[in-house]
Amino acid sequence: MKQSDIYDKVAFDFGLKPSQVEKAYKHYWKIIRNWVRNFPDDKDISQEEYEKLKLNITVTHLGKFYAPYYSYKKRIEDEKIKEDKTAAKSRYHHSR
Repeated sequence: MKQSDIYDKVAFDFGLKPSQVEKAYKHYWKIIRNWVRNFPDDKDISQEEYEKLKLNITVTHLGKFYAPYYSYKKRIEDEKIKEDKTAAKSRYHHSR
């Protein structure tokens, strides 16, 4: 079933326009994306401090999403690698 078919069915079931259903659906996932993007950027946060933040969200019919500490640390490490590569490229281009 295509996404547009789902919008049509939900719209029919609830007496809404398909565009309203699509807008509500996209807004719902936008909130979740923003929730994930707004995780702490503090690179020195301990596991104990991280766990006190209670970084989880429950999505109806899908379950509870939780961001474990190891995923957070992996993201921080990946960002550092990216920053280091960017800095190295910058130094290389300035030295030419």
